[in-house]
Amino acid sequence: MHSIGEVVRQFEFYVPPLSHAIRGKIVKYLSEDGRARYTWSISHHYGGRSGAGVYFQGYLTSPSLDEAEMDFRAYAESFVPDDEVKPNEDF
Repeated sequence: MHSIGEVVRQFEFYVPPLSHAIRGKIVKYLSEDGRARYTWSISHHYGGRSGAGVYFQGYLTSPSLDEAEMDFRAYAESFVPDDEVKPNEDF
């Protein structure tokens, strides 16, 4: 079975002192039974404050658009200026 998703939300935000935007998106997929699921992804990962390395938040699935946006924003708002930031190779 093929799976086609629709980008339903896109985000762009800036975290000083980074000179580039962090981007995100939420994609809606419909299953064969007509149920929707939403995944979100982000263009960069952050971390490094605790010495544990970069925190890679992968694609997350949520049952609703509101929940997917809430999860995305919770991760995105955790970026701080002294974090190590790495591009998400899968974005």
